[in-house]
Amino acid sequence: MSAENKKTLEALKRLAMTLTDLNEIPSSDETAALSHWRELPEQVETSYTMMQDGASLVEATSTKYTLVGAIDLDEGAKLASDLLKGIQLIAAGAFVICNDKDHVGCSRSARHYARQSARSIVSTTISLIEAFLCKESWSNQDVGAQKTGAVWSSCQALQKMPKGNRTSMRRDLLTWAMECNETMQEFTEMVELGATSSSENQDDNDAEAWDDFCGGDDDQYTELELHIAEACVALIKCSRGTLNVALKACECAGEAITQSKSAGNQDRMKAILYWINSLFDAARLVGEGVTELGTLLYPPLELKKKDTDDCALVKQLVAQRDAIVRLHEMCLDATPKGQQESLNLTEEITELSSKLKTAAQRRFDEAEKAIKVAISR
Repeated sequence: MSAENKKTLEALKRLAMTLTDLNEIPSSDETAALSHWRELPEQVETSYTMMQDGASLVEATSTKYTLVGAIDLDEGAKLASDLLKGIQLIAAGAFVICNDKDHVGCSRSARHYARQSARSIVSTTISLIEAFLCKESWSNQDVGAQKTGAVWSSCQALQKMPKGNRTSMRRDLLTWAMECNETMQEFTEMVELGATSSSENQDDNDAEAWDDFCGGDDDQYTELELHIAEACVALIKCSRGTLNVALKACECAGEAITQSKSAGNQDRMKAILYWINSLFDAARLVGEGVTELGTLLYPPLELKKKDTDDCALVKQLVAQRDAIVRLHEMCLDATPKGQQESLNLTEEITELSSKLKTAAQRRFDEAEKAIKVAISR
């Protein structure tokens, strides 16, 4: 085993553990405070530059490392220190973005993408060096090419990583909206299948039983379940619209930040950033709540036979409705904490917000009523 490779591998594994321990979730309100929206502070910009420079170095070095190592293992090992230098640059940038102690005002989303990208490159580089140390693996040229390709992919992904609060938070909002759409389409298709026939003979022959097992009616609701599913799908549609409102409201608030900065009003700028972060937290509950709701919607529905308070589906519906309502209440008020003047959100946003708030409550009422009927039968 090459001493240089062994030393580099140990250092990379220590870095991997440190990156794993980085906290994406700010530890307090103070460390959760955002410092920027569109324009990156110098320290944040420098951190991203370090990460990109490190990724470029790792990507270029991994190619040389593999090609030289295929000819002479000892000569290839001499390049391991350059891989470590690149990783150290990446890790240093991620530490600044994610570290609560040296708080630079990066959002939970920005922390997540920085940490995720750094960990991916460390992981693939460790895998590359471990393959290098295994002569049997390295003698297979395909293994070297595969491991190097994985390093390239992780380095290129870092170069495309969203940078700063605005792009990172927009990425999350768009991801949740896409997941909402996929969930809505999936369960809309199930609803369109209609209810299962109550006259099915459960004692069919073996062939028919096998057909059912392989996918006959498991994707269909009963008549009572169908009414529940229809209302839930409608609530998911409200969730998708709510995320769209959050996206547009954040953009409006971002314009207000630019105006406040130009006017030299730092207090208002900080208050608006706090408002954006709070709105985003509400949007996170909406987006992640759709995933939770979707897991409970597959037929047959698990409904308690005593009362709705013990029903997991009802509890999730309550949480989803509350998250939607809370976000729209923030948009309709739109007054940053400690400020007298509200944000000038567009008429389109306020009208849509008002409609979605009402619609979400209505869809929840319909779902709750359908569940009560199903439980009572």
